[in-house]
Amino acid sequence: MKQNYRKYVSSMFLVWAGAFIIFIFAYMILLSPQGKTRKSMELQFEKVREQHEQALTASNPENKSSLLSLIDSIREKVGDYVIDFENSSNLTFDISQLADQLNISALSSKTKTNQPIEGCNHISENQIFVSFSGTFKQFLGILNLLERHRPVVFVDKFSVIRSELTNDNEVSMELTVFVSKRPEVARSGI
Repeated sequence: MKQNYRKYVSSMFLVWAGAFIIFIFAYMILLSPQGKTRKSMELQFEKVREQHEQALTASNPENKSSLLSLIDSIREKVGDYVIDFENSSNLTFDISQLADQLNISALSSKTKTNQPIEGCNHISENQIFVSFSGTFKQFLGILNLLERHRPVVFVDKFSVIRSELTNDNEVSMELTVFVSKRPEVARSGI
């Protein structure tokens, strides 16, 4: 009788263990992907719900003024990095004035305008190539002034070559500035 009981218990254990393993496989194959899909759908729903709430809040007259002030502050921040198309021609003059502050003579500059930026319809980049002769201290001074200039002037490359004849260095710099496109060019999507 004990042997029959042991056979019965061991066979029941094997049946339950097999059923448990089948249940785990079924969960992994059938239910786990559904849980992942559910999570992604919940994220999509949450995004749509947030957009809906923003749309409802935007239609509220009290919130319109706060949204307009937010837009103005964003435009001011963008203005720190992007120069207007009309003012882009004055940038070379600004750089020469910075050089005059540091008593840099023989400054030459060349501009390459309206370089397209991939995927951007409203902003292009202008490249300015500047070269001059001056001391290392003058180079550091103009570099510092360019870093603090508004709108931002990005220094892409620079080289300083020491002259063997004088204490002056031959400095060349490649600068980049973001420029807003003309309204008619921006509207056409070019």
